[in-house]
Amino acid sequence: MPTLADDKKLSQAERRRADAFRRAEDRSNFVLGRTVIQELLSPPEAPQLLPVLMQANQKPYVQGAPHFSLSHSGACVAAAVSPTGLIGVDIEIAPSVPHSRDLATTVAHPFERDMLDACPDTAFSALFSRCWTRKEAVFKAMGLGLTADPRALDTRLHEWCPPIECASPMRVVDIFEDGTQASAAVAFCAETEVLNIALINVAAERESKYAGVVGTIQLPWIS
Repeated sequence: MPTLADDKKLSQAERRRADAFRRAEDRSNFVLGRTVIQELLSPPEAPQLLPVLMQANQKPYVQGAPHFSLSHSGACVAAAVSPTGLIGVDIEIAPSVPHSRDLATTVAHPFERDMLDACPDTAFSALFSRCWTRKEAVFKAMGLGLTADPRALDTRLHEWCPPIECASPMRVVDIFEDGTQASAAVAFCAETEVLNIALINVAAERESKYAGVVGTIQLPWIS
């Protein structure tokens, strides 16, 4: 699915939002994210402009379309679509300075802190990024953003695709993890069978090259 940021795939309201960004990079990321969502949701046999609306909690949605989620960080954009229920995605580029261990005390659940405390310095930043992106993905799926206390959520860092204890039965899975570049995670309803995912490097996209992954994830508990 070759994709370039395309202002023509934005509604007038979205164009106004895009133009409100002060930095060109932020504007480009916003437009690219909306472009990807249009291509993931619009029927390929009959492409159409789908108006993206905003809920009261500022979570975007398209009336009558599958649930979706977007995330931007630096030169990276992530998008995820679920045909069956709530979904949240988060991507974070690796910081130029490794994460401080002090951060764990402010955002990690006690069980997560045990893992982070036992982690060697060389691997701590990557493990913390996994912890943070999992939390962000879950909170975005639930429409909570950062209004929830991250210390109350255990993302079960030692498990791949674990169930998450929250108001709605959910699971979370790491969809990209490279401690030197970026980490990304997606949270979704426990009964979900298939997810559509897009991961894009914006810097390469600006060179008119599609630099990312668009694919379908068949979740492991489905035979």
